[in-house]
Amino acid sequence: MIHGVYANKAGFHEFEVKEGVNLILAERTKVSRKKDTTNGIGKTLLLDIIDFCLGSDWKRKKNLNSAALEGWSFTLDITLAGGRLLVNRSMDDGKFVSVSGETEKLSCPLPVAQENASGIPVKDWCDFLGSAFFGLSNEDMEGKNHPSARALLGFFVRTGPDAYNDPFKPVPRQNACLSQVNNAFLLGLDWTKIRRLYEIKDEKKDLDVLKKHIRSIPINVDQMTPGALHAEYRKLVRQCDDMEDDLSKFEIMPEYREIEKKANTLTVEVSRLRDEIYSDKMKLMNYEASTTEPDEVDNGKLIRLFEEAKVILPHNVVSTLEQAKEFHINMIRDRKYFLKGEMDRLRRGVEKKDRKLEELVNERARYLSTLKEKRALDEFIVLQNEYSSLVQRRDNILQTMNCKKIFDERVNDVKLELDKAIKAIRQDYEERESLWSQALDMFADFSKALYEKPGSLIIDVDQEKKTGYRFQVKIEGGSSEGISKMQVFCYDLTLICFSRIVGRGIDFLIHDSTIFDGVDPRQRARALELVEKVSRRYDFQYICTMNIDSVPVNDLSQEFDYESLVRMTLSDRNDAGSLLGFRY
Repeated sequence: MIHGVYANKAGFHEFEVKEGVNLILAERTKVSRKKDTTNGIGKTLLLDIIDFCLGSDWKRKKNLNSAALEGWSFTLDITLAGGRLLVNRSMDDGKFVSVSGETEKLSCPLPVAQENASGIPVKDWCDFLGSAFFGLSNEDMEGKNHPSARALLGFFVRTGPDAYNDPFKPVPRQNACLSQVNNAFLLGLDWTKIRRLYEIKDEKKDLDVLKKHIRSIPINVDQMTPGALHAEYRKLVRQCDDMEDDLSKFEIMPEYREIEKKANTLTVEVSRLRDEIYSDKMKLMNYEASTTEPDEVDNGKLIRLFEEAKVILPHNVVSTLEQAKEFHINMIRDRKYFLKGEMDRLRRGVEKKDRKLEELVNERARYLSTLKEKRALDEFIVLQNEYSSLVQRRDNILQTMNCKKIFDERVNDVKLELDKAIKAIRQDYEERESLWSQALDMFADFSKALYEKPGSLIIDVDQEKKTGYRFQVKIEGGSSEGISKMQVFCYDLTLICFSRIVGRGIDFLIHDSTIFDGVDPRQRARALELVEKVSRRYDFQYICTMNIDSVPVNDLSQEFDYESLVRMTLSDRNDAGSLLGFRY
């Protein structure tokens, strides 16, 4: 039970809270200008302060996240877990909460303040609230996707306009699992079965990612059977082993290219020298052939030829032929001497070139032998790159085989586990029907009190899509803004009453004036009268802010004295009429 809200500044309007319904009204005065609004005088800020003392993240709240509140601290006077406590939290040191009061009476242990700190860490304080309000144990709050004090309090202290858009999600954009966990817990269902379902669904998502990863591996795995993959892998293992052995024996010669260049130069030189030797030997053969021709000249043949032609040569012609014969004999003799000299020179040259050729061939052989024994660095790099490519493909194949093995083993198991998880949820749903059906009855009763026909709180197990619970509320005409807000009102009222029935420690419900946006005055009047009656029956507090001109005075029952429920009236008459004593 909340008793009051206080601050450390003199201008603050202290808020005293009583049992049952507690209204905070915002008054618009006659002297207000047209541009003035009742927003900003502090009615919503008051709810944020209560939530702040209950461990909210104040940096996300527009009303609190202001330099104007530097130096401010707020105190919540509240009874919970059997003891009346004063909970103080400073805007300058919002990471800690200081608690005093009847701490010795608490039914659950209060966290210990940290050494050299200004109080209890907010996280520890929230864990304590989880135990005090909702009976959550330390085990309940381990891991992820579990109910927590802050998540559950969102249904009982709705702050911010977005909190009133969806009955089942006071925090917008909440993930499906956490939303189901929170609502299942509050409606008396086994929330752990929902968490288990989504753990399996997360594993299924991981398997989908694994499947995409398998397809992304650059080896046509879609066209390879497990047997073909294994055969390819074994082949690559052998190739990699062989190439690794070659690389281990690979001897690198830094001057390999220089020696290779010399060997190539020698090859050209050997070829040129062989051509020269061949040419010289051909000349030598020709010279030797020339030296075998006859040395004497037979002039008689020429004379007989002329005689047969009946030509008688003069004496001087015969004399000249003798001279020519002698000249020719001398010329042949001289030519033989010349050829003999040339042949001797060629033989010496050939012998010299043969020796040179032998030296070049031997030198080239040594270079080639060296190149055969050792190899160049660039060849090693090429071989190493080929080896790396083989290793990469081998590893890709192995990775694919392992992934496919994991995928194939788990995909069927996950499907069976999903079916099993849904079956467990369905079984729990049926076993607890007598409990959660009370919430359905209450929602129907509350909605009927507001409208002619009762609405419905619907809880289904989605067995087809295997998404767990599907929660819905329906009130006839529920598409209008006003009726959608009353769906939230009836659901929250159901949750607080149900929580009181099952013995939870939470004993207050807080709404901002947003809950009545667009609501017909008749439904506003019925809602106030309904919550006043129900709060007394189930022993909880209802705190709500309203603008004075929104109070449905003409539609309230004559016996309903709303003025007796007003605990604070804020005004825009001047700054002193606002909650803090000033406006920012």
